[in-house]
Amino acid sequence: MMKLKSILTGVVLVSLLGGCTTEIDDDGLRSGALEVPIGENTVTNDELYPTAGDEIDWKMVFLPSPGDLIIFTHWDQGDEIFDVKVGIYDRFGIPIKVETKPSGVKPFTVKSFVPESGLHFIKLTATTGRSIYSINVRHEPNEDGFIAPETAPDFSEYLDFDAEMEAKGNASGGDKKKADKKAEAAAPAAGGALPVAAAGGMALPTAAAGGMAAPSAPAAGGATIVQPAGDDEGASYKVKTLNNNTGKASESESFKPICGDIKGKYSTINADIKVITSNGKGSQIKLNVGKKQGVVEGAVAELYVNGKILEGGRIKIESISDNSCTGVSNAPKKVAEKASKVIVKVPG
Repeated sequence: MMKLKSILTGVVLVSLLGGCTTEIDDDGLRSGALEVPIGENTVTNDELYPTAGDEIDWKMVFLPSPGDLIIFTHWDQGDEIFDVKVGIYDRFGIPIKVETKPSGVKPFTVKSFVPESGLHFIKLTATTGRSIYSINVRHEPNEDGFIAPETAPDFSEYLDFDAEMEAKGNASGGDKKKADKKAEAAAPAAGGALPVAAAGGMALPTAAAGGMAAPSAPAAGGATIVQPAGDDEGASYKVKTLNNNTGKASESESFKPICGDIKGKYSTINADIKVITSNGKGSQIKLNVGKKQGVVEGAVAELYVNGKILEGGRIKIESISDNSCTGVSNAPKKVAEKASKVIVKVPG
């Protein structure tokens, strides 16, 4: 009898130990992310089992161009797994958008505009429970897409741009002559077509065939902060259109800056444009400088064409990450692409 009891005890122990086997797999780390295909009819199946240690699944996708990334998931045991999060991440593992699945829900979708092509990641996590899930990834090209941040910067420190324009109109004497000089800026020479970057990215103009040179590469270590600047940085460049029949240049429809200039002292940061997309009649512009280069909430940026500030092209910066920032401008995409220099103004 004792011998039988010992055998039964051993069976129970083996069973218990077998039930505690961890389910951690390679895609629990971003370095082991599994590639999932993009397409309406492509579905990948997997499982999250946080109770046994499998709390995280990383997937990777390769986007052909900027656009909307849509993640469809279906959770077979949606009411048996809890605190499920599905997130979209850039190539460096920085989150673009992360959402929590409501408890008990089986189908769940996360959608976000992504401004770059190439490698992106998807991360699925849960805290307790267990569920098999299916994932379908879709991509919709969208050059006009823009998702504003939940909280916009406070621009109360700036002059209202209508008041700013009125102040310029009331200039007299030497100031009036300077304002007149700004209005006489010459039209840019006609250049060749803009080059197109690989994988659907946007490339800036080259200096071939009379076109404008692209911005120079930033110095080693990224952009550098320039000495504090004054309130005026020179004449403005007015957008002009060349008539191919007459050979004469005429001013196109004017546009107001999207926000007022900084009131008082500021420092400046040299920047380069990473991505430009259309945003209504204006544009959304991503720059290669961020928090680590000194960009702070409330900063604005000026576009320069032919060495002069692009009138009406001021960028209102709305989101800032460690090494980049994104803003909007009333300058149309085709005009913003002509920029040969970008200066970010940081208040204070």
